[in-house]
Amino acid sequence: MAPAEAHLCFECGLCCDGSLFADVMLQTAELESIEQQVGYEYRDGNPFLQQPCLAYRQGRCQVYENRPQGCRSYECQVLCDLKEGRIKRPEAGQQIHQLRAIIEIINRCLAILGETDLTLPLSHRIESAMGQAWDLNEPQEKQEAREELQQIVPEFESLAGERFRAVDIP
Repeated sequence: MAPAEAHLCFECGLCCDGSLFADVMLQTAELESIEQQVGYEYRDGNPFLQQPCLAYRQGRCQVYENRPQGCRSYECQVLCDLKEGRIKRPEAGQQIHQLRAIIEIINRCLAILGETDLTLPLSHRIESAMGQAWDLNEPQEKQEAREELQQIVPEFESLAGERFRAVDIP
């Protein structure tokens, strides 16, 4: 990967921090190494690396050279467009910034609604908050946060799906 492209990935980290994905499927050959580095879990008989990734700290993958194949092979559409010359570095950075701004709004709403466990993927926290029963007696701040969350999540899903999630997720 060219330096500008690698820098973009390090700047972004959305595929590692639980914002885009709930987990990464692992290959059997990776299990011993992953177990020693960050651990994994089984679901439906398949090994997964839960997101947000425990190896992603302070904006960097701490196991980058030994990261799982699913992480190694993943490229978002923004990165693909940068590599193919369809967009320039500033536009790629702007798209990351745009999605991060939406995620900040979502996280603010989730905090008001009591969904503060940042060890869970964003999708799980959104699902939990959206599944809460509406209570017309709850504080106005909570009602407004719930309404804002319902409005912003489709925008998040649209941008994330179009620019940051692969059609064929590893």
